[in-house]
Amino acid sequence: MAAKKATASKFVVRAVAQGEWSQGDCKKGEFRAHINTDLAEVSIHVGPDYLEDWNPVPLQSYSMRYLRGGSHLRIAFELQPLAWKGELEVNVFGGFLGKFECPDGAGKVTGVGTVEEARDHVNEIPRPTQALAQKLQKEPTHVRWEAPACILDRNVMLIGIGGASKSGKSVLAADIASRLRDGGREAAVVEMSRYERCVGQYTCSAGVHESMFEDPSAINWPDLVKAITKTAESLAGSASEGRSNVVIVEGCLVFWMPEVRQALHHRLFLRASRQEILRRRQASATLAEPFVEHVFWPMFLQYGQPEAPWAEIQIDNDISGYPVSDALLDEAMGVLGFGSSQQSQSDAVCHSIAQGQECELPGASPSSETSHTP
Repeated sequence: MAAKKATASKFVVRAVAQGEWSQGDCKKGEFRAHINTDLAEVSIHVGPDYLEDWNPVPLQSYSMRYLRGGSHLRIAFELQPLAWKGELEVNVFGGFLGKFECPDGAGKVTGVGTVEEARDHVNEIPRPTQALAQKLQKEPTHVRWEAPACILDRNVMLIGIGGASKSGKSVLAADIASRLRDGGREAAVVEMSRYERCVGQYTCSAGVHESMFEDPSAINWPDLVKAITKTAESLAGSASEGRSNVVIVEGCLVFWMPEVRQALHHRLFLRASRQEILRRRQASATLAEPFVEHVFWPMFLQYGQPEAPWAEIQIDNDISGYPVSDALLDEAMGVLGFGSSQQSQSDAVCHSIAQGQECELPGASPSSETSHTP
Protein backbone atom coordinates (compact mmCIF):
# COMPACT_ATOMS: atom_id res chain seq x y z
CA MET A 1 0.00 0.00 0.00
CA ALA A 2 1.38 3.42 -0.92
CA ALA A 3 2.25 5.86 1.84
CA LYS A 4 -0.45 8.40 2.52
CA LYS A 5 0.04 11.96 1.49
CA ALA A 6 0.65 14.43 4.29
CA THR A 7 -0.83 17.83 3.49
CA ALA A 8 -0.25 19.77 6.70
CA SER A 9 3.55 19.77 6.92
CA LYS A 10 6.28 21.48 4.93
CA PHE A 11 10.05 21.52 4.63
CA VAL A 12 11.98 24.77 4.85
CA VAL A 13 13.93 24.96 1.58
CA ARG A 14 15.18 28.55 1.21
CA ALA A 15 15.00 31.21 3.90
CA VAL A 16 16.47 34.56 4.91
CA ALA A 17 16.74 35.48 8.57
CA GLN A 18 17.31 39.16 9.40
CA GLY A 19 17.62 40.90 12.71
CA GLU A 20 20.11 41.90 15.36
CA TRP A 21 22.78 40.20 17.43
CA SER A 22 23.36 41.46 20.96
CA GLN A 23 25.68 40.71 23.83
CA GLY A 24 25.06 42.31 27.20
CA ASP A 25 23.81 45.88 27.30
CA CYS A 26 26.20 47.56 24.91
CA LYS A 27 27.33 45.21 22.16
CA LYS A 28 25.03 44.76 19.20
CA GLY A 29 24.91 44.80 15.43
CA GLU A 30 23.04 43.70 12.35
CA PHE A 31 22.64 40.00 11.55
CA ARG A 32 21.54 38.20 8.40
CA ALA A 33 21.58 34.55 7.36
CA HIS A 34 20.78 32.93 4.02
CA ILE A 35 19.84 29.24 4.02
CA ASN A 36 19.32 26.87 1.11
CA THR A 37 18.71 23.27 2.13
CA ASP A 38 18.50 22.04 -1.48
CA LEU A 39 22.16 23.03 -1.90
CA ALA A 40 23.12 22.48 1.75
CA GLU A 41 24.35 26.09 1.85
CA VAL A 42 24.48 28.56 4.73
CA SER A 43 25.90 32.08 4.67
CA ILE A 44 25.95 34.39 7.68
CA HIS A 45 26.49 38.16 7.75
CA VAL A 46 27.37 39.95 10.98
CA GLY A 47 27.73 43.71 11.40
CA PRO A 48 29.68 45.82 11.29
CA ASP A 49 32.41 44.02 9.30
CA TYR A 50 30.56 41.33 7.33
CA LEU A 51 27.39 42.87 5.95
CA GLU A 52 28.00 43.03 2.19
CA ASP A 53 26.40 40.22 0.20
CA TRP A 54 29.78 39.23 -1.23
CA ASN A 55 31.46 39.11 2.18
CA PRO A 56 29.80 36.70 4.64
CA VAL A 57 31.65 35.62 7.75
CA PRO A 58 33.88 32.65 6.87
CA LEU A 59 32.43 29.50 8.39
CA GLN A 60 34.50 27.08 10.42
CA SER A 61 31.68 24.52 10.33
CA TYR A 62 27.92 24.19 10.02
CA SER A 63 25.12 21.64 9.95
CA MET A 64 21.37 21.74 9.37
CA ARG A 65 18.76 19.68 11.20
CA TYR A 66 15.07 19.46 10.40
CA LEU A 67 12.71 19.50 13.38
CA ARG A 68 8.93 18.97 13.63
CA GLY A 69 8.79 17.17 10.33
CA GLY A 70 10.81 19.82 8.49
CA SER A 71 8.78 22.95 9.27
CA HIS A 72 11.55 24.08 11.64
CA LEU A 73 15.22 24.15 10.71
CA ARG A 74 18.05 24.39 13.23
CA ILE A 75 21.48 25.50 12.01
CA ALA A 76 24.53 24.86 14.17
CA PHE A 77 27.50 27.00 13.18
CA GLU A 78 31.01 28.16 14.02
CA LEU A 79 32.30 31.44 12.62
CA GLN A 80 36.04 31.56 12.04
CA PRO A 81 37.31 35.10 12.61
CA LEU A 82 34.66 36.03 15.19
CA ALA A 83 35.12 32.78 17.13
CA TRP A 84 31.36 32.45 17.52
CA LYS A 85 29.77 29.06 18.12
CA GLY A 86 26.00 28.94 18.16
CA GLU A 87 22.63 27.91 16.79
CA LEU A 88 19.90 29.51 14.70
CA GLU A 89 16.35 28.32 14.19
CA VAL A 90 13.93 29.38 11.46
CA ASN A 91 10.46 28.05 10.67
CA VAL A 92 7.86 28.26 7.95
CA PHE A 93 5.74 30.61 10.08
CA GLY A 94 8.35 33.40 10.05
CA GLY A 95 9.93 32.67 13.40
CA PHE A 96 13.66 33.25 13.86
CA LEU A 97 15.93 33.24 16.89
CA GLY A 98 19.44 32.24 17.83
CA LYS A 99 22.18 32.15 20.41
CA PHE A 100 25.96 32.05 20.39
CA GLU A 101 29.02 31.81 22.58
CA CYS A 102 32.25 33.67 21.97
CA PRO A 103 35.38 34.53 23.99
CA ASP A 104 33.57 37.55 25.49
CA GLY A 105 30.61 35.49 26.68
CA ALA A 106 27.14 34.56 25.49
CA GLY A 107 24.89 36.46 23.11
CA LYS A 108 21.59 36.14 21.30
CA VAL A 109 20.13 36.78 17.88
CA THR A 110 16.58 38.01 17.28
CA GLY A 111 14.64 39.00 14.21
CA VAL A 112 12.28 37.80 11.52
CA GLY A 113 12.60 34.84 9.20
CA THR A 114 11.33 34.95 5.64
CA VAL A 115 10.80 31.58 4.00
CA GLU A 116 11.34 32.10 0.28
CA GLU A 117 10.58 28.49 -0.62
CA ALA A 118 8.95 25.61 1.26
CA ARG A 119 8.12 22.15 0.03
CA ASP A 120 5.03 20.17 0.99
CA HIS A 121 5.40 16.69 2.37
CA VAL A 122 4.51 14.11 -0.26
CA ASN A 123 4.80 11.02 1.95
CA GLU A 124 4.22 10.18 5.56
CA ILE A 125 7.31 10.24 7.77
CA PRO A 126 8.82 6.74 8.03
CA ARG A 127 9.39 5.35 11.50
CA PRO A 128 12.56 3.66 12.77
CA THR A 129 12.25 0.31 14.43
CA GLN A 130 12.68 0.38 18.19
CA ALA A 131 16.17 -1.10 17.93
CA LEU A 132 17.23 1.51 15.38
CA ALA A 133 15.74 4.36 17.41
CA GLN A 134 17.90 3.32 20.36
CA LYS A 135 21.04 3.23 18.23
CA LEU A 136 20.30 6.65 16.79
CA GLN A 137 20.32 8.04 20.33
CA LYS A 138 23.90 6.84 20.76
CA GLU A 139 25.67 8.27 17.73
CA PRO A 140 29.46 7.99 18.04
CA THR A 141 31.27 11.28 18.46
CA HIS A 142 34.85 10.05 18.99
CA VAL A 143 37.05 7.15 17.98
CA ARG A 144 40.20 6.04 19.78
CA TRP A 145 42.85 6.82 17.21
CA GLU A 146 45.98 8.89 16.78
CA ALA A 147 47.24 9.60 13.30
CA PRO A 148 50.50 7.71 12.67
CA ALA A 149 53.79 9.56 12.55
CA CYS A 150 53.99 9.31 8.76
CA ILE A 151 50.82 11.43 8.50
CA LEU A 152 51.82 13.86 11.22
CA ASP A 153 55.21 14.54 9.60
CA ARG A 154 53.63 14.66 6.12
CA ASN A 155 55.60 11.77 4.65
CA VAL A 156 52.09 10.70 3.73
CA MET A 157 49.51 13.35 2.90
CA LEU A 158 45.96 12.58 4.04
CA ILE A 159 43.17 13.99 1.86
CA GLY A 160 39.45 13.83 2.61
CA ILE A 161 36.82 14.02 -0.13
CA GLY A 162 33.25 14.51 1.09
CA GLY A 163 29.82 15.24 -0.34
CA ALA A 164 26.43 13.63 -0.62
CA SER A 165 25.93 10.06 -1.80
CA LYS A 166 26.32 9.91 -5.60
CA SER A 167 28.07 13.29 -5.82
CA GLY A 168 31.06 11.59 -7.51
CA LYS A 169 33.49 11.17 -4.60
CA SER A 170 34.70 7.64 -5.27
CA VAL A 171 35.22 8.16 -9.00
CA LEU A 172 37.07 11.42 -8.44
CA ALA A 173 39.24 9.90 -5.68
CA ALA A 174 40.25 7.03 -7.96
CA ASP A 175 41.12 9.40 -10.81
CA ILE A 176 43.16 11.68 -8.52
CA ALA A 177 45.08 8.67 -7.24
CA SER A 178 45.70 7.47 -10.79
CA ARG A 179 47.00 10.84 -11.92
CA LEU A 180 49.26 11.10 -8.88
CA ARG A 181 50.72 7.68 -9.65
CA ASP A 182 51.30 8.78 -13.25
CA GLY A 183 53.19 11.75 -11.81
CA GLY A 184 55.51 9.58 -9.75
CA ARG A 185 53.79 9.49 -6.35
CA GLU A 186 52.31 6.48 -4.65
CA ALA A 187 48.65 7.00 -3.85
CA ALA A 188 45.85 4.89 -2.40
CA VAL A 189 42.14 5.35 -1.65
CA VAL A 190 40.32 4.31 1.53
CA GLU A 191 36.60 4.05 0.77
CA MET A 192 34.34 4.73 3.74
CA SER A 193 31.58 2.66 2.13
CA ARG A 194 33.62 -0.49 2.81
CA TYR A 195 33.15 0.14 6.53
CA GLU A 196 29.42 0.82 6.46
CA ARG A 197 26.97 -1.51 8.15
CA CYS A 198 23.20 -1.51 8.38
CA VAL A 199 22.15 -0.41 11.85
CA GLY A 200 18.42 -1.03 11.46
CA GLN A 201 15.42 -0.25 9.34
CA TYR A 202 12.81 2.42 8.76
CA THR A 203 9.23 1.36 8.15
CA CYS A 204 8.12 3.44 5.17
CA SER A 205 4.67 1.95 4.54
CA ALA A 206 2.94 -1.41 4.84
CA GLY A 207 5.51 -4.04 3.91
CA VAL A 208 8.10 -1.47 2.75
CA HIS A 209 11.29 -1.03 4.76
CA GLU A 210 14.63 0.69 4.12
CA SER A 211 17.96 -0.11 5.73
CA MET A 212 19.76 2.69 7.53
CA PHE A 213 23.28 3.62 6.41
CA GLU A 214 23.06 7.44 6.51
CA ASP A 215 23.97 7.97 10.19
CA PRO A 216 27.39 8.04 11.92
CA SER A 217 26.40 4.94 13.87
CA ALA A 218 26.45 3.01 10.57
CA ILE A 219 30.23 3.44 10.18
CA ASN A 220 32.66 0.99 11.76
CA TRP A 221 34.98 3.78 12.85
CA PRO A 222 37.61 1.62 14.61
CA ASP A 223 38.14 -0.48 11.48
CA LEU A 224 38.13 2.61 9.26
CA VAL A 225 40.93 4.33 11.18
CA LYS A 226 42.91 1.07 11.29
CA ALA A 227 42.66 0.98 7.50
CA ILE A 228 43.87 4.57 7.24
CA THR A 229 46.86 3.80 9.45
CA LYS A 230 47.74 0.58 7.60
CA THR A 231 47.44 2.22 4.19
CA ALA A 232 49.48 5.27 5.20
CA GLU A 233 52.25 3.22 6.76
CA SER A 234 52.45 1.02 3.66
CA LEU A 235 53.21 4.11 1.57
CA ALA A 236 55.54 5.87 4.01
CA GLY A 237 58.73 4.00 3.16
CA SER A 238 58.81 5.10 -0.48
CA ALA A 239 58.13 8.80 0.17
CA SER A 240 60.95 11.18 -0.65
CA GLU A 241 61.86 14.45 1.00
CA GLY A 242 59.52 17.20 -0.15
CA ARG A 243 57.37 14.75 -2.08
CA SER A 244 54.74 13.01 0.02
CA ASN A 245 52.81 9.96 -0.99
CA VAL A 246 49.05 10.30 -0.67
CA VAL A 247 46.13 8.53 1.02
CA ILE A 248 42.64 9.70 0.04
CA VAL A 249 39.71 8.97 2.35
CA GLU A 250 36.35 9.46 0.66
CA GLY A 251 32.83 9.17 2.02
CA CYS A 252 29.64 11.00 2.92
CA LEU A 253 30.68 11.29 6.59
CA VAL A 254 34.41 11.84 6.12
CA PHE A 255 34.28 15.18 7.99
CA TRP A 256 32.14 13.92 10.88
CA MET A 257 34.62 12.21 13.23
CA PRO A 258 36.97 14.79 14.81
CA GLU A 259 39.99 12.48 15.04
CA VAL A 260 39.79 11.78 11.30
CA ARG A 261 38.84 15.31 10.29
CA GLN A 262 41.68 16.91 12.23
CA ALA A 263 44.27 14.61 10.68
CA LEU A 264 43.36 15.65 7.12
CA HIS A 265 45.86 17.87 5.32
CA HIS A 266 43.32 18.79 2.66
CA ARG A 267 39.52 18.70 2.58
CA LEU A 268 37.61 18.73 -0.69
CA PHE A 269 33.81 18.98 -0.73
CA LEU A 270 31.65 18.18 -3.76
CA ARG A 271 28.53 20.33 -3.56
CA ALA A 272 25.61 18.97 -5.56
CA SER A 273 21.95 19.88 -5.44
CA ARG A 274 19.30 17.72 -3.84
CA GLN A 275 17.67 17.41 -7.27
CA GLU A 276 20.82 15.99 -8.83
CA ILE A 277 21.66 13.66 -5.95
CA LEU A 278 18.16 12.18 -5.87
CA ARG A 279 18.18 11.77 -9.66
CA ARG A 280 21.45 9.84 -9.52
CA ARG A 281 20.53 7.88 -6.41
CA GLN A 282 17.19 6.68 -7.72
CA ALA A 283 18.69 5.80 -11.10
CA SER A 284 21.30 3.53 -9.51
CA ALA A 285 19.38 1.82 -6.69
CA THR A 286 15.82 2.91 -6.04
CA LEU A 287 14.93 3.82 -2.45
CA ALA A 288 11.40 4.11 -1.08
CA GLU A 289 10.15 7.65 -1.58
CA PRO A 290 9.22 8.24 2.09
CA PHE A 291 12.79 7.34 3.07
CA VAL A 292 14.30 9.56 0.37
CA GLU A 293 12.12 12.50 1.38
CA HIS A 294 12.40 12.34 5.16
CA VAL A 295 15.66 10.52 5.92
CA PHE A 296 18.15 10.37 3.06
CA TRP A 297 18.70 14.09 2.36
CA PRO A 298 17.99 15.37 5.91
CA MET A 299 20.68 13.04 7.27
CA PHE A 300 23.19 14.49 4.81
CA LEU A 301 22.29 18.02 5.92
CA GLN A 302 22.87 17.06 9.53
CA TYR A 303 26.01 14.94 9.29
CA GLY A 304 27.69 15.41 5.92
CA GLN A 305 28.78 19.07 5.84
CA PRO A 306 32.42 20.20 5.60
CA GLU A 307 34.67 21.87 8.13
CA ALA A 308 37.36 24.47 7.48
CA PRO A 309 39.70 24.72 5.84
CA TRP A 310 38.00 23.25 2.80
CA ALA A 311 37.90 23.71 -0.94
CA GLU A 312 34.74 22.91 -2.84
CA ILE A 313 33.58 22.18 -6.36
CA GLN A 314 29.99 22.67 -7.50
CA ILE A 315 28.58 19.70 -9.41
CA ASP A 316 26.22 20.56 -12.26
CA ASN A 317 22.72 19.12 -12.63
CA ASP A 318 21.66 16.55 -15.24
CA ILE A 319 25.17 15.30 -16.00
CA SER A 320 26.41 11.74 -15.69
CA GLY A 321 28.70 11.20 -12.70
CA TYR A 322 30.98 8.93 -14.72
CA PRO A 323 33.51 9.38 -16.14
CA VAL A 324 35.04 12.40 -14.38
CA SER A 325 35.63 15.23 -16.83
CA ASP A 326 39.17 16.47 -17.44
CA ALA A 327 38.07 19.94 -16.32
CA LEU A 328 36.83 18.71 -12.93
CA LEU A 329 39.90 16.52 -12.39
CA ASP A 330 42.24 19.39 -13.29
CA GLU A 331 40.44 21.69 -10.87
CA ALA A 332 40.53 19.12 -8.09
CA MET A 333 44.25 18.61 -8.61
CA GLY A 334 44.74 22.36 -8.49
CA VAL A 335 42.86 23.05 -5.27
CA LEU A 336 44.62 20.12 -3.62
CA GLY A 337 47.98 21.67 -4.48
CA PHE A 338 49.12 19.31 -7.20
CA GLY A 339 48.49 21.53 -10.20
CA SER A 340 46.64 20.37 -13.29
CA SER A 341 49.46 18.50 -14.98
CA GLN A 342 50.51 14.90 -14.43
CA GLN A 343 53.71 16.15 -12.81
CA SER A 344 52.46 16.98 -9.30
CA GLN A 345 53.53 20.24 -7.75
CA SER A 346 54.86 20.79 -4.23
CA ASP A 347 52.64 20.02 -1.25
CA ALA A 348 50.69 22.97 0.10
CA VAL A 349 47.79 23.20 2.51
CA CYS A 350 44.63 24.60 0.94
CA HIS A 351 43.58 27.62 2.99
CA SER A 352 40.36 28.10 1.08
CA ILE A 353 36.97 27.58 2.61
CA ALA A 354 33.51 28.09 1.31
CA GLN A 355 32.05 31.60 1.40
CA GLY A 356 34.40 33.00 -1.25
CA GLN A 357 37.84 32.98 0.34
CA GLU A 358 40.66 32.43 -2.09
CA CYS A 359 42.69 29.25 -2.40
CA GLU A 360 46.34 30.23 -2.64
CA LEU A 361 47.96 27.13 -4.04
CA PRO A 362 50.39 26.39 -6.85
CA GLY A 363 48.33 25.70 -9.92
CA ALA A 364 45.01 26.50 -8.24
CA SER A 365 42.41 28.85 -9.59
CA PRO A 366 41.78 32.10 -7.68
CA SER A 367 38.46 30.93 -6.28
CA SER A 368 37.80 28.04 -3.91
CA GLU A 369 34.37 27.38 -5.42
CA THR A 370 34.01 26.31 -9.03
CA SER A 371 31.41 24.63 -11.17
CA HIS A 372 32.17 21.64 -13.37
CA THR A 373 30.46 18.61 -14.74
CA PRO A 374 31.52 15.45 -12.90
